[in-house]
Amino acid sequence: MLSQPDHYTKKQGLSAFLLFLIVFLFAFLHGFLIMSSLPIALINSLNFVFPLLDLLVLVIFLRAFKDRLSSIGLHSNRLKRSIFWGILLLGVQLVFYFIVTFSFNNVTKIILGSTNLTMVLLFLNSAFVEETIYRGYIETRLTGLFRNEHIASSVTAILFILAHYPVKWISSQQFNALTFPHILLLLTLHFTCSYTYRKSGSLWGSVLLHTCYNLANSLIIFI
Repeated sequence: MLSQPDHYTKKQGLSAFLLFLIVFLFAFLHGFLIMSSLPIALINSLNFVFPLLDLLVLVIFLRAFKDRLSSIGLHSNRLKRSIFWGILLLGVQLVFYFIVTFSFNNVTKIILGSTNLTMVLLFLNSAFVEETIYRGYIETRLTGLFRNEHIASSVTAILFILAHYPVKWISSQQFNALTFPHILLLLTLHFTCSYTYRKSGSLWGSVLLHTCYNLANSLIIFI
């Protein structure tokens, strides 16, 4: 289970919003650099660099409040329980992924794509950073403001969706860069990862779920 709602202070709750704001601004900068005339190799490397910058900011916040890594679920306690729920809810998330995709698209064929070690590491990197920031830090600290883990999780879901907007918006040059199906899938991804974390208090199952889901998105191609 997550820490009790009275465990965190209002100051820590406000720090969750500040962390999100910094990460959100990084996302805008990332998007602008993607659309710049930088060499393609450098642009590709930014997909690793910016998550690491987000992680660095998170570490600064943890040190500022003298919080341990275990406070964001990075420990080995109840690891098997966490992995179990991560695998179980990965299945739920993938079923919903198929339902949403077939409901909003005229799918006639499904093919399997390919991946490589670089892509797997990228998915793992981004999933780990997002889980530590949104489920590990922001969602737990928001209980210092809302005193209710379900409200804190719902607010975190909104922030998680918003965090995916800047890069999509800048790269597509469209205000409605996040489509309704995409928003639905981000929403369910948040709640499946959040529930996995809350059932065990360990973040590793959520990281596994998130990584495998991202990998499935690249391997399963709908035509």
